[in-house]
Amino acid sequence: MPRLKVTEVGMQAEMPGPASASEDYTPQGGFVVRKDPSARRCGKAPVDDLAQIMLKTCEEANALLSKEQVSRGVVLTRAALQEALDKLRGAVMIVFPMGLPEYDL
Repeated sequence: MPRLKVTEVGMQAEMPGPASASEDYTPQGGFVVRKDPSARRCGKAPVDDLAQIMLKTCEEANALLSKEQVSRGVVLTRAALQEALDKLRGAVMIVFPMGLPEYDL
């Protein structure tokens, strides 16, 4: 599913500066260093197992919102949408129990 960039929808992104050294947003369960090209994040990505949990949860949420659901006649209910949001929130909390930094919300 293609993602829209902020500029494509006519919005302007407000990006705060990078996290200070005193803030620790290290993923629980370990991390791998992946340089952030925007220099907004610390470069500590979750290990592959935990990253896969997050990716799978995102894929499930995207599938719920896909155009194919419309062609199948599947109705998107508020309860189903809330469940998907709760799963996304849970996946983030598994990897980042301290929460996400303000610039990633």
